[in-house]
Formats: sequence, C-alpha cells, structure tokens
Amino acid sequence: MFLDAAAAQALADKILSRSKADACAVKIDGGEDNSLRFARGTATTNLTTSDLRLHISAHIGGRIGAVTTTQIDDDALTAAVRRSEALAAMLPVDPDYSPRTGPQAYEKPQRFHDQPDALRLDALATKAAQAIAESAQAGVDAFGCANGAQRFEALATSAGLFAYEPRSEIDLSVTARHRADNWSGWAGAHDYDATRLDAPAIARLKSMGFIVVGRGRSQPVRIPATFERAMEVGIRALPIVTMMSITVGMMLAIQGIYSLRIFGAEDQVTIGVAFSVSRDRKSTRLNS
Repeated sequence: MFLDAAAAQALADKILSRSKADACAVKIDGGEDNSLRFARGTATTNLTTSDLRLHISAHIGGRIGAVTTTQIDDDALTAAVRRSEALAAMLPVDPDYSPRTGPQAYEKPQRFHDQPDALRLDALATKAAQAIAESAQAGVDAFGCANGAQRFEALATSAGLFAYEPRSEIDLSVTARHRADNWSGWAGAHDYDATRLDAPAIARLKSMGFIVVGRGRSQPVRIPATFERAMEVGIRALPIVTMMSITVGMMLAIQGIYSLRIFGAEDQVTIGVAFSVSRDRKSTRLNS
C-alpha cells in the first residue's frame, strides 16, 4: 500500500496519540510492486503485490520496546502500542540511550516521480510490446521482464520529527535469442522516471552480440546506442569507483595500523595497503 506524505503522517499521528510512554517513534514503510514477464511475443506471467508495515518503539526510562505489525485498524494499533510499552518496561536500561530526534529539514526526494499509472501492469505491458515489436523487426525472439514500483518510508517521533521519502522505479530487461538458437544477448535499464525508459532502444541494444554477429546476419547494428551504454557503465561510473577505492584504502590503513603498532611498524602501513590492493587485483585477474 502506497501512502502519500499526508496519509503517512495522519497514520503516524494516530499511533503517537495512543502512546503513554516517555517517548514514542513510528516507522512506516510500504508500497506497490508490479511485475510482468514475456516470451515469444506474449506475456507469460504478471503479478501485483501491495504491503504496509509499522514499526512502533516505546521509550520508557532509557529502555526501548519495539513491535512490528501490518494491521492498521484502531484496535490493532492500540494493542501494538501497549505491547511495545510492556516490552520496554521489562527490559534493562540502555546505557547508550539517546532521546528521539526533534523536527528536521530535509531536501526534496530525487528518486520519486508521481506517475503511478506509468508503473502499473498495463503500462509495463506496453513497454514489453514495444520491445517485442523491435525484436521482431530484427528477426530475433525476445524474452524479458518489466517491473514497476512505488514505495515509501516514513519516520515520526513524539518529539515532533516527521520524515517522508517516496521512491518510484521501473526496469526492463530483454534477452534476444536468434531463431536458429546459435547466439543470444541481453540488455536492460533501470530508472526512477518511467518516461525516460526507452523500451525499443533496450531491445535494439540487446548485447554486444549485435556488433559481433548482427551485421553478418543482416540484423541492424546501432553503434551509437552501444557506445552510450559503454559510457554509462564505464566512464560515468568513475566517481563512485574512485570513492570506493579511497574508502577501502582508508579502512585497510585504519585496521592495519593497530596491528602493526604491536611490532612498532606503524610506518609500514602504506606498504601494507599497497600490497593488499595489488594482490587483490592480481587474484581478481587470475580468477576471472
């Protein structure tokens, strides 16, 4: 079940108003997921699921009792709040307890586009039909899966905090198989905005198999689309790869310096990090 910010806050306020604890926190998450599979020109299976989950925690004298429930009727909410309070009363005091956070300012979510109709099964079927039609023009059979979802997370506390983050996403993967069954290829895409997902382009790309054998089999080769995907997964990934490399190096240095201190060899930590990284890369090449 997908709730907008107003509905999520109304539900959280209803729960907080029932609490008799020193403080109370409520986390709500849920959404709607749609999935469609297709093969040989037609849909084979489709599925829609909807879920909603509440996590209620009561804070009493530095102790925290928590309960999770999926029921949102008044009696169930009251029972869950009372149960969390009873659990808190039975637990020992947490020496690291910190009070709940008050009101905060958050940036607008960047992973949500309010377009539920574009994520439902009929819209996914349209995307699949476009991929199937493009594959048919190329003379190959198409198999694949399309998924669309709208989900959210909300957090509210009795101290006045309310945070809400929605998320929408769509993805399409297509496997192309030559009708003589002597080669196949795969391509896919994921986006938070359904209007940006180009099903025909994904079907055209398929895989590098189009470059290797497509022309020889009188099939269309889209070089620009291939290089666009190479840029997306290669050059544009350099910032995150660089950040991960720096983080791994820092963690190795932090952990290694404590071990080397026993031997009075803290100044050798840079050499140790260098050997760790180079050996890891060597083993990766050998295993691949």
